[in-house]
Amino acid sequence: MELSSLRYFLAVANEGNLVRAAKSLYVTQPALSRQIKNLEVELGAKLFTREPRGLTLTEQGRHLRERAQAILNMADSIKTDLSETADELAGLVSIGVGESYTSCFIAQVASELQEEHPGICYRIYDGNADILVDMLDRGLLDFCILIQPADLSHYGHLRIPEKDTWGLLMRKDNPLASKKSVTKADLLGEKLILSEQTMQKNLTSNSFIEWFGEDYELLDVVATYNLIFNATLFAAEGFGSVVSLEKQIRVSEANVLRFVPFEPRLEVESDIVWMRHRPLSPSANAFLDAAKTMLGIIE
Repeated sequence: MELSSLRYFLAVANEGNLVRAAKSLYVTQPALSRQIKNLEVELGAKLFTREPRGLTLTEQGRHLRERAQAILNMADSIKTDLSETADELAGLVSIGVGESYTSCFIAQVASELQEEHPGICYRIYDGNADILVDMLDRGLLDFCILIQPADLSHYGHLRIPEKDTWGLLMRKDNPLASKKSVTKADLLGEKLILSEQTMQKNLTSNSFIEWFGEDYELLDVVATYNLIFNATLFAAEGFGSVVSLEKQIRVSEANVLRFVPFEPRLEVESDIVWMRHRPLSPSANAFLDAAKTMLGIIE
């Protein structure tokens, strides 16, 4: 399978139309049609179905689109990395982050590095921990940010010193919103929206489950989320209250919501993580060095 075949496929997938895709690629429609047909024969799978409004991806086609884009991103990144020199860095650094305060630290490191190497570009991916770890393992990310607890045994990592605090994000008219802190007993009477990672009991340790204790199964979980934004919309409508980290959302902008920390207090830390035995590109190495400098790590 050639990279050019994947580029042709993605053009058709994005346009949903052979004529428009052929124009964007500067090839003839028959030539593009043959390329797609040859790719389907090579893969032994039908990638598109014809409908009155154009071409629609099959299930196999949707799977290939995700993988094809990742392969082409990696190929483009490798080409850029190999053209870099120590004096002139102009590569791409791919970083996976969730919706948390750690994005500010990443931005600070990138801003510091930009002074010396303005040619470096950054690709920021949003996702939950499972998605980011999978992308890191497959070589689609240089770094990702993981909130503890997380298994770091296979990775290099740097601990970000700033901590975040668990608590309850709820409507301001909720009786609990007037309290200075929320207890375990308070949570038993609430309809809760929990992150999917928070509910994973197979983690090496799960700070929220351990904090709550043996009555965890008694919680009334009405919904789960993988990123916080949509969960806050449900909370604003009064559907439930969100168990979240304080710095995951700028609650000052959400006029109907208030965050109240747990008591006893529950804090977490985060790590910048990378594959220990996979060589980093010159640009990624420069980013890592800048992060270490900002953290005061001297080697």
